[in-house]
Amino acid sequence: MSFALMAYAGLRPNKVRALRRRDMLLRWDDDRPVGGFLSVREGRSHGELHTPKTGQREIPIAPEPARLLVPIDRGSRDGHLALNERSRPWGQHGLTQAFERVRDRAGLGGWSIYALRHYAITSWLRAGKRNLIVYRSAQPG
Repeated sequence: MSFALMAYAGLRPNKVRALRRRDMLLRWDDDRPVGGFLSVREGRSHGELHTPKTGQREIPIAPEPARLLVPIDRGSRDGHLALNERSRPWGQHGLTQAFERVRDRAGLGGWSIYALRHYAITSWLRAGKRNLIVYRSAQPG
């Protein structure tokens, strides 16, 4: 889930670690998710929460990651969106270490976890979604 959020939504690891169920709003068409939004309110670094430099913002969720988020949609509003294999919130370095293990098994040595964010942005540009890179501000004005 964590890697999908970075690859589809372009989020940094500290933003993924801070996301809660209350930060997610899925849009439904009958009984299937068709998209939605993630409200990025804070990041988590070294055990502390902080406000993003760019302020609170809403990031659109495409249909593919929305389908992945369905099981979480029914969870606790205070629960984290991205959990480790023990169903616990990711620690400061755990997400990076997990990525490195997967990366090495896939034979992609040398890539960093930020490659997922770059993948998202490159995908948007290739699809002609240049306007998607300008996030909707959740702040007044």
